[in-house]
Amino acid sequence: MRASKSDVRLTSPRSGVEWSMLRALLLVAGLVAIANPAAAIDIVVASGTERSIAAFGAINGMCESAGGKPEIRERAANGSFEIRSRRMKVSNPSSHCLGRPFEGYVVVYRSRAGFRGSDRAVISTYLFNGRVDVRTDTVYNIVVK
Repeated sequence: MRASKSDVRLTSPRSGVEWSMLRALLLVAGLVAIANPAAAIDIVVASGTERSIAAFGAINGMCESAGGKPEIRERAANGSFEIRSRRMKVSNPSSHCLGRPFEGYVVVYRSRAGFRGSDRAVISTYLFNGRVDVRTDTVYNIVVK
């Protein structure tokens, strides 16, 4: 059976309150759709030793440092993190900046002396996409042995 034009009706909410509620619902649904869980990295570390667990850096088109300093969003409960500036070299073979030095950052973790077990931290990095800084959170699940 085929529907005639008179059978198909597009309706809209009757009042401004209903329309506002619909827009709010669509906004929330959109935010939920783009909210991705943070990436997770599992690392094993010897108790009491210092270990570099991540390196961050970005360059612009002129081969200069362009990335912001990472932030520790959630501190480890059983150890410490330190963010250190480090001279790095561009290693992407398709980059016209290949081999050029730039300032980046390394994240160093050390557990409390004698601690064995699990630890966790969240580190945020920022990358400018041409309009805004885009934040990326990474969860570090650390097993201390």
